[in-house]
Amino acid sequence: MVWGIMIFCLTAGAFAQSLAWLNSIDISEDGNSGGNIAFHDGNLYVSTFNDRKVLKITNGNYTTPTVALFADLSAKVTWPTGRGLQGIAVDSATGDVYVSGDYGAGRLVVKYNSSGAELASLIDSTGGHRNAGCVLWGSTPSLLLCQTGSGLFNVKSDLSGYEATAYLSGANSHARDVCVVGNNIYVSRTSIALPNVDGIDEFTGGAAGDLTGYAAAAWFAGTAASSQAVSGIYAWNYASATYLCWANQTTGARSLDIFNQSTKALYQSLGATENVTDARDSCVGTFGASSYLFVTNGAQNNIQVFGIDGATLETSVSDWPMY
Repeated sequence: MVWGIMIFCLTAGAFAQSLAWLNSIDISEDGNSGGNIAFHDGNLYVSTFNDRKVLKITNGNYTTPTVALFADLSAKVTWPTGRGLQGIAVDSATGDVYVSGDYGAGRLVVKYNSSGAELASLIDSTGGHRNAGCVLWGSTPSLLLCQTGSGLFNVKSDLSGYEATAYLSGANSHARDVCVVGNNIYVSRTSIALPNVDGIDEFTGGAAGDLTGYAAAAWFAGTAASSQAVSGIYAWNYASATYLCWANQTTGARSLDIFNQSTKALYQSLGATENVTDARDSCVGTFGASSYLFVTNGAQNNIQVFGIDGATLETSVSDWPMY
């Protein structure tokens, strides 16, 4: 199907980045309900919520990318209905992949090498804590997890246990994903019912890698409560600014909303007009000199691809005409 190219710009000060819709990557044959997404070394890693799998996508900047199963966690624990994988992170130094999820009775984190071999796991039902999204942070680094109830956990990167300051209480309940900008922590949340609403919380006052000293406050409040389990947040560094890309799951939106992290200004909302109808998470990937924004479109089982600043798709060999 040919949609054509849609071009729009995000502006901030003296520079502007343009985004152009390029492609839709179908993942329906390999996974059900794509959620969180991460990029490393030319590969995309996508967690699926309903069937608890991790997919690996190569050549995401091509007209015909390759989608393959990377890991299957469906039998790792007993998953009740409505529970699944909610976080994915990649160690930029080693290529190791971390996957986190909520299986109802507790938290699950599994670590894989870049080939998909399991290296370690942490399964913890203490106190009924259940984790959602994750991100690597600090110079060591350690794994920062947001928990479904509220708050943050700091886990050792080898998954052997928790760091000295292991837990920090949160500002609001139902945390879904987490990202870090400098020393500041940002958490995406969804709410079960009004008067609480979906939004973003900010944790400040500490130093990356250690939860000591942090305090939480609301950073952005949406207009409704969605109760959705997967609502990603991603920090996109562009030129001299950082943007928070938030999967807004509130009714009528289901968009990817892009905020300037410094000013809190909303610069762009990618919605149905841009083929995003159920945004769950996003990431930016760079191939050579070209960069792309990838947005998981949960219920549609696809990933929407946007070229940044004129980036176009490469042509796959399989797409060459026969002579």
